[in-house]
Amino acid sequence: MLPTAILVRMERILEALEETELMRATSITVSIRLVDGGLQEFREGPGFLERLRSLQARGVQGKALIEQLISDDWAAAPEVVIISGVADGEPIDDIVIPYV
Repeated sequence: MLPTAILVRMERILEALEETELMRATSITVSIRLVDGGLQEFREGPGFLERLRSLQARGVQGKALIEQLISDDWAAAPEVVIISGVADGEPIDDIVIPYV
């Protein structure tokens, strides 16, 4: 039988591995449809979704929300931002934010 200290350490290592797998299982795609018909897309990690939820919880919406989430010098203004992907290994419903 293994000593308790070794078992506790093994348990912590397994928890860290599980946490790492969840981090890898988060892939967010941000699609920005522009008024001129253009499309910009990029990927973000779990921090982006956390920031989005935090801003939404504070009541930030629409144009203000997009401008706080995404910094860009818009050649053509965005029409809508669509956030999709996988969070914690589960597909998320598309989040559609109009730029109004």
